[in-house]
Amino acid sequence: MKILLSFLFLLGPLLVEEPSVEFAWQLSGRNEDGSDRAIQSRRKVKLKGGDGIRFLFRGIDTERVFLYHQGGDGTLSIFEAQPQANGESAFPEDDQWIFLDRQPATEVFTVVAVLKGDEELLGLHKKHLEAPSEASSKAILDLLAQRKQEASALVVQGEKPLAIAGSLRAVGKTKDLPFREVKVGSFYVKTLKVQH
Repeated sequence: MKILLSFLFLLGPLLVEEPSVEFAWQLSGRNEDGSDRAIQSRRKVKLKGGDGIRFLFRGIDTERVFLYHQGGDGTLSIFEAQPQANGESAFPEDDQWIFLDRQPATEVFTVVAVLKGDEELLGLHKKHLEAPSEASSKAILDLLAQRKQEASALVVQGEKPLAIAGSLRAVGKTKDLPFREVKVGSFYVKTLKVQH
């Protein structure tokens, strides 16, 4: 009996599942005519002035999910996904959209998910929100680049795109468009450059 208990004691840490980042997200587009479409989340996305974009998040539980936006002028904005009663979160909220102006530019959006309790990143957020500056923006972006490099060297990140029949330019309600499912260790980052 003692041997069995000792064996289970030693095996216990192996049986406990490590916490992981697991959620789903989607980038949706709205054409000038008001029709919605999923946007394939490649590194570069081409849209035209007057189009709208919107990010949706699902399944946020043990992680914190952030969306960073770098405008053409280099300013950094931070949004934290706050799950609603239906388990989803959107940026912008409700049925609002970010409409792209007709001035040619490149907007950079970065989706980041970390386990709750990442004090280093949260501390940088707090400093940036209290006094936004070029230095605070650079500190956040440098940390994200460092974490991305560490994660890619040590962990195989899993992204499972949900396919739909035909083209990803499906027309329909935003909630019916495909989501990208993510399950990784403790850190996820995806950067999208939106050209318009």
